Amino acid sequence: MLSTGTASSGAKTRPVETPNQYQIIQIWPDHYKRWTRSYSLQMHRWIGDCSVSRFGNDWRAEIAHDSRAIFGTPWLVSASASAAIDFIDAGDPVTAQAILSYADSSLDIKHYLPIIQLKQKFGIHAQADVAELNEKILLSEENWDNDAYRELRITKVKLLSQDGLWDEVDGERVTCENLQSKTPTKARGVMHRLAFAEAIQRGFSGTVEGYFKESIAISRAATDGREVNQHSVITSEVLLEISRYFCSKSDGPLGVSDVVAKLAEAQQTYLRAHYDFSVGQAFPVKSAIQVLFAEAAFLLYENNESPSGWNRLLAANLLVSRYFFSPLSEGYAELLHAVYGEKHWCNNIKKSEAVVRKRKKLRELLESAMQTNRSQRLKFLKEVVEGIRRTQLLEMIEIFRLVPAHSPNPSDWKRLREFFDRCDNKFFFNDSIRHA
Repeated sequence: MLSTGTASSGAKTRPVETPNQYQIIQIWPDHYKRWTRSYSLQMHRWIGDCSVSRFGNDWRAEIAHDSRAIFGTPWLVSASASAAIDFIDAGDPVTAQAILSYADSSLDIKHYLPIIQLKQKFGIHAQADVAELNEKILLSEENWDNDAYRELRITKVKLLSQDGLWDEVDGERVTCENLQSKTPTKARGVMHRLAFAEAIQRGFSGTVEGYFKESIAISRAATDGREVNQHSVITSEVLLEISRYFCSKSDGPLGVSDVVAKLAEAQQTYLRAHYDFSVGQAFPVKSAIQVLFAEAAFLLYENNESPSGWNRLLAANLLVSRYFFSPLSEGYAELLHAVYGEKHWCNNIKKSEAVVRKRKKLRELLESAMQTNRSQRLKFLKEVVEGIRRTQLLEMIEIFRLVPAHSPNPSDWKRLREFFDRCDNKFFFNDSIRHA
């Protein structure tokens, strides 16, 4: 028990000789470090508190201590997807991730499904999860009228696409056709994957466009005058643009101004859409930032020195640092594979070495920028600061004031877009002066 009083208690609630105190404790498996502080009334500031050390001569200590590994506390054993969603909504993704990570894989299908679906959405699944999912599929493989079985197959296709296993996605085509006949609304998500599998391996074609248009038609029909599925239409349209642009059979990039305008509108539309987790919808902020990364990818592929592209990439990187996303998240992974997939990228299309290098470099940059992992993010920011982007990075910090950490709305995002316009003009001007 390590106690140093409380930092906020008033004079009436503590002994006269005891000042306000707090401590910082950092824990490792075999030791912990401790920093203790107290408030000095004479100096009117916080200072090191040596009173807690053994000899009263230091306010810092490193103590050897073997910590006991704790697994499956009662709270975590009873972990549920709804509990994880509550913590994500409350702005505590770390606890949400712990709940999902410790969830018992032996749960029945009813409780297992929402947990594996959340893991899939946020890209925190592991190989063990895929193996467990396959076991569940085998156990429930009775007939296509089994809703749980269909949900498991849908989740499997999504996981395969996020891991870039496009051959295996192709192998699920019959499954997808059956899904479409039995559950057309839920089949929309797997149709996106089929379209990407086709585009990434064989290039964009009328077949790919047909899949996307069918997906959009299903989404529009599912809305039935309600707002609850509007985001599905937006997603299909955005993914169609990404696929058409990055999987085109021509070497040169297509014009991007119209596409970027569509993506900018999609970001605000996501925040206006009504979300309902019971129909498998993603989080609006996740979708908006995902499209911001796509916008940066379009601009940087056309011109890797584009100030507009860098503004959006830096902004997206700073925003994603607040949330629960990774390059393996749903939507993010597919974008990376469309930009460049080492094994599959348009295998049957001849591309110049310069284009391949450019795509590979862009993917590495995006993947680095999408990290929520602290060490990976610092690696990305270090690369930025060592280049000529540090001024842009400092400008982008303003977005933390413009976009609230919790539940941003379209008006917040509109202010962000106006901020981009101001920065774009500023850095384009500076860039032209520098080159001159």
